[in-house]
Amino acid sequence: MKLLNVFVAHSNVQQLLASLWYEGLPGFRRKNMVLQALEIVRIGMLFPFFSIAYILAPHSVVGQTMRKPFIKFICHSASYFTFLFMLILASQRQYLEKVFGESTATEDDDLEYTKRGAKPSLVEWIILSYVSGLIWSEIKQLWDVGLEEYARDMWNVIDFITNSLYVATVALRVVSYYQVQNRPGAAIESRNIWDDWDPMLISEGLFSAANIFRCVRKLYNFPMFGRSKAFLR
Repeated sequence: MKLLNVFVAHSNVQQLLASLWYEGLPGFRRKNMVLQALEIVRIGMLFPFFSIAYILAPHSVVGQTMRKPFIKFICHSASYFTFLFMLILASQRQYLEKVFGESTATEDDDLEYTKRGAKPSLVEWIILSYVSGLIWSEIKQLWDVGLEEYARDMWNVIDFITNSLYVATVALRVVSYYQVQNRPGAAIESRNIWDDWDPMLISEGLFSAANIFRCVRKLYNFPMFGRSKAFLR
């Protein structure tokens, strides 16, 4: 490992890595910090377009752009921060309508999101799509490297636990929804008289725990911000 670090730290290797890292962004390193920041923001805001293009036409010019290391890193980071932002919005349910400007939230609106068996909001549907993608990514990784190699990386184990918590959250929300369908009066019961093991309460607790794991997971990516470590992985 020490020899590998010496090899990567060599000036010629660093020059090669730099050219590969910034591939697809000619002249990026010659720009000042302000222009570089604007370029990063521009790419980050276009990540939905790049992602859709890569899914629909991976061999197209735009699809191949997503394969460039630095652009891929920016899009992945922008997507992940968007996911974290959605999690923050979901945890502040009473302010969702104000944020999206649909209407002015009242006390009754606030209570609507906390009722037993409440239907998922728009933000929760977006979170569900993100979680589905994360689960699919973990399945692909597990298939490629095998169970033994997958389990050696503790972060993979944490990802598995986090995704399991999200799946359990969805399952419990479904159980709560069907409880209300079978007993409509349960939807208007005060939360103060709910059972301690009510599916809705447990799902909220699991969702909070999963959010903590997901935020901690992002901290692992910050030390990876460097072309040498990113290429080594």
